Amino acid sequence: MEKGDTETNYISKQLIRSSGSTKGTGYCQSSSAHPTKIRKNLKTGLFEVPNLYDISGSSNWFNKPDIGITFYRNYETKLSEIHVQKMKYNIWAVRVW
Repeated sequence: MEKGDTETNYISKQLIRSSGSTKGTGYCQSSSAHPTKIRKNLKTGLFEVPNLYDISGSSNWFNKPDIGITFYRNYETKLSEIHVQKMKYNIWAVRVW
């Protein structure tokens, strides 16, 4: 981090820098980040599905990426789930290999 820079600005710059390196190449760049402490639903006692705003440090984890997903382990069903939190482009325009 540069002197006087905030964590939010630093994260924003890094996300722009990393996503810019793959633009126009046909490659996908991914990042992995852990959420802050996950909230419990008071009625069910289960942990809530985290979203991209729950990642520690910056709301830019939601604002900057083209696609945002979260992985969630549901302890009630004993299954792992994938939740699409954000899709900037039409899903049919994205080629999945």
